[in-house]
Amino acid sequence: MTESISNSKKGRMTRSRIMWCLFFLSALIRIVALLDLSLHDIGFKYPLVDELTNVDQARAFLKDGPGAGTPFWKPPGYPAFLAVVGFLTGDLGPSGQGVPLHYAWIVKVLQALLDSLATVLLARMAWDWAGRRAALLTGSLHSISWMSIFNCGQFLDTTLFSFFIVLAVALASRELYSRREVDRQTSTSFEFQWLAIGFITGCASITRAVALPLSLIFAILAIRHWRESPRRWNILAAYVFGLILTLSPVMSLNRWIGNDTVTISSNGGINLYIGNRQGEGIGSDGLTSVAAGPRWDDLLEKTAHLEKPSQRSAHYVSLTLQEIQENPGAWIKRLGLKAMALVSARDVPNNKNLVEETQRSWILKSLSWLPGSSGGLISLAIFGAWRLRRELLTKALPLVLTIVVLGGLTWLFFIAGRYRVPLLALGCVLAGAGLFRTALNWKDGALFLFIATVVHGIPVPSDSLMASYCIDPVAIGYVHEQRQETTIAEDWYLRSLAQDPDDVRALNLLGNLAQNRSEIAVAKKYFEQATTTDPNHAPSWNSLGTLLVIENGPEALRCVRRAVEIDPLYTNAWINLGQLLESQRMYPGALDAYQRARRQEPNNNLIILLETRVRLARNELRQAARLLRKISVDPPEPALRELRARLTQELDTQTNIVESPSEQGADPLTPTQP
Repeated sequence: MTESISNSKKGRMTRSRIMWCLFFLSALIRIVALLDLSLHDIGFKYPLVDELTNVDQARAFLKDGPGAGTPFWKPPGYPAFLAVVGFLTGDLGPSGQGVPLHYAWIVKVLQALLDSLATVLLARMAWDWAGRRAALLTGSLHSISWMSIFNCGQFLDTTLFSFFIVLAVALASRELYSRREVDRQTSTSFEFQWLAIGFITGCASITRAVALPLSLIFAILAIRHWRESPRRWNILAAYVFGLILTLSPVMSLNRWIGNDTVTISSNGGINLYIGNRQGEGIGSDGLTSVAAGPRWDDLLEKTAHLEKPSQRSAHYVSLTLQEIQENPGAWIKRLGLKAMALVSARDVPNNKNLVEETQRSWILKSLSWLPGSSGGLISLAIFGAWRLRRELLTKALPLVLTIVVLGGLTWLFFIAGRYRVPLLALGCVLAGAGLFRTALNWKDGALFLFIATVVHGIPVPSDSLMASYCIDPVAIGYVHEQRQETTIAEDWYLRSLAQDPDDVRALNLLGNLAQNRSEIAVAKKYFEQATTTDPNHAPSWNSLGTLLVIENGPEALRCVRRAVEIDPLYTNAWINLGQLLESQRMYPGALDAYQRARRQEPNNNLIILLETRVRLARNELRQAARLLRKISVDPPEPALRELRARLTQELDTQTNIVESPSEQGADPLTPTQP
């Protein structure tokens, strides 16, 4: 008996050591990859497209509280995570810009650690199913899963969502298969365990809404497993309460602050339409999301007549069903294309060009040739599922159902590389346990070779799509411009124009580059083309106005006025309008423009100083002094420090002039009456 207990403890220690080794292996690979990405990834601290949406929502949370952005367009779970990190680390900078480098590192290291914990959870599931060797194989495969590693370095919900999914499946599997029957009769912890499962499933749902159907799946599993126990309703109530803890705050914010009935987020309708609509151009293949810019604006126009996000989402669903009914054959063909992409070895690009990313990073390039590549993991998972087919419904039902539900929803919407990451993670369990149960004979070898050949031979997405397509060339060009790589930035802007000649963002940015090179005629041509293409593009009107200041003052004023008419929240345009009016001594209008800009950015030192300058020009000394006191610390920019010093000196001079010895008892900032 003593020897048995000793062996049991030794087994537990061995298991614990193995799990720690897998955690450190997974974390080490991810940290090394982050070091490499920090050198080569142009977006390491400059969020791109969806990444920028997440970071800007986090900035909104930090500025305006949890009700900011309601009703939520995207699920708020991941931006909330970013906001918590930002609250602990400091200011994230202005919207639309990059983040501080230290913040980027903290977020991405945390994501690497979460993904390493997922490695351990996957290995534990494999251990409970098939033993130690299966756990080692599973953990090792996920440790080198290159798409998981790549996404640890992005400001995307992929890593957080995958962790929640893996944790929920691991907890459910443990409760359903790893408890002895005697424990089921005597233990009082099951309600708490199912509460945790509900809570984690809710966390996954508010991170990516496709997890919401899993809440029903897990509830059915709980009722089915406990159907003969008098505790079944307690278990179900605990599970539902866990869900409510996470879902109800989001629903309440949407309802009471956002004044809409959106459950979690309102982007589901347009995503369904993107993946199932008719068309043959870029972004209408059912494989990728739509690039920001004119194509995205065209989609938004379809619901511009509707007021509420929930109404717009529902309208996209009705448009989808309408197009399917009009041409069911084309829709079935598109489903077949997406089905092939779902199990293809090639990861569909999203946000970035994965081919170029891999070529820049030797870590990613090396990992793409190992079994942890998407093609390798998919082949091994399919092979493992076949080998374990007789055990799947008796030993891995939560795992199988989760893969089926998430895979089906990904197929129904659209396929992008990052949406397959949680499927690949769960597939590591099938791969590891399946490999352990494999007999080393020619039949198994031939079967695996056949599966791998088919997976790697699927020509979806095409080579041309993989080599040249990214979700938004303008966003990548803008990041290069922020990195002072203007030649590369210009190439990306021109690539966007080649895809869509009406991309006003590219035209505007090309004009800015030309203006910075003092090629005024070229810049003017780009700006005028942008305003002609889209008369409601405020940045182009603002850029054209600033360009025409010397050449044609009245026309410059008209252009900038047009910019603020189109977008009343356009801070830079209000600043430019104020400076134009101030230069023409139209002080009331200039003061109004600066005040409108300051409402948008109350702590912007430039706006405060410009308004101070107008106040001094109007002899409003008290207001000027109050504004200067708002800047308690010297601005870091030399030009602003110089302007502040000059305005302070001017204020002192005017105050001394106003004062007189006979009025020493009066307010020194009150002008003398004539």
